[in-house]
Amino acid sequence: MKRPRLLNPFKVEIPLAIKRLLSLNLKFIIRPKINVVAPLESFKELRTTVCHRSRFLNAPVKTGRDRYVPGLHVKSTIPYTWPKADETVEKGLDRGFLLLRQALDGVDSTRWQPNLAGATLPSLEGFMNNNNVLVKAADKNLGLTVLPKDWYVEEGLRQLQDSSTYLELKMVRLRTIIKTLMYRRKRLLSKVFSFASLYQYTPFSAEKFVHQLNKDQIQLPEFHMLPKMHKVKLAGRPIVPSHSWVTSHVSKYADWLLQPMLRLFSWIIQDLKDLL
Repeated sequence: MKRPRLLNPFKVEIPLAIKRLLSLNLKFIIRPKINVVAPLESFKELRTTVCHRSRFLNAPVKTGRDRYVPGLHVKSTIPYTWPKADETVEKGLDRGFLLLRQALDGVDSTRWQPNLAGATLPSLEGFMNNNNVLVKAADKNLGLTVLPKDWYVEEGLRQLQDSSTYLELKMVRLRTIIKTLMYRRKRLLSKVFSFASLYQYTPFSAEKFVHQLNKDQIQLPEFHMLPKMHKVKLAGRPIVPSHSWVTSHVSKYADWLLQPMLRLFSWIIQDLKDLL
C-alpha cells in the first residue's frame, strides 16, 4: 500500500498511524453515533424554511427603501409564530414528516460502527504534545501541515513587529479605543447618509444594520496564521477575522454598495465559478 503524504516542511518524525490520519485531510468527517432525534429537529428547520419561502414566493417585490437585502438586516429577538403555508405545501410537509418517522422507527442504533478507532485522536494529541508541534491547514487549501510550535510563535512575533501594520495595545486602553472608533463610525455614517441619493438608495433594514453593532457585541479579533507552502521561503499568512469588530457592519455595507460597480469590469471575477 502506498504510504500517505502530508505537508511536513521541517521533516518531523511522524508515526505511520498519525500520517494516515492526517492524510484524511480536513474533509474527513467522523461518523456520528445514530441519533433518531436529530433528523426530526432538522425537519422542523426545513419546514420553517419551506413555509417562509412559500409565503414570500408570490409576495409583491418591494422597491426603494422598503426592499430587503440578505446579509444587511438585524435579526429580531421577538418570538414570532409564522402563519401556515398554502394547504398543498402543508400536506406535502406532513407527508414528508410521516415518511421520516416511519424510516426512523426502523433504525437499529446498535448497528453503528465508528470509522475512526477510539485511540486515534488521543494518540494524535499525545504526538503533538510530546513533539511540541502544531497541525495547521495550509494557505490556498494545499492540505494539512505539521509545524514546530517554536517556528509558529517566532513567525507570528516577527510579523507583529511590523509597526507600519500592527500596534501593541494595552488591554486597559481597549475600551477607550473602542469608544473612539464607535464615535468615528457614527460621524462617518452621518456624512454618508447626508447624501440624498445614497440615503434613498439604502434600504431601511441596511441603515438599521450599520448602526446596530453596540459595545456589548464587539469582539477583539484574534491573530493567527496559515503556512504559505506555495512560497519559496516558508512564511505565515496573517489572518485577523473581524466579523464582530467596530467596522464590520460598515464594511459589509460598503461591499454591498460596490458590488454593482465591480460587475462593470470584465477583468474582475466574482468567485471561482466565474473564473471557470
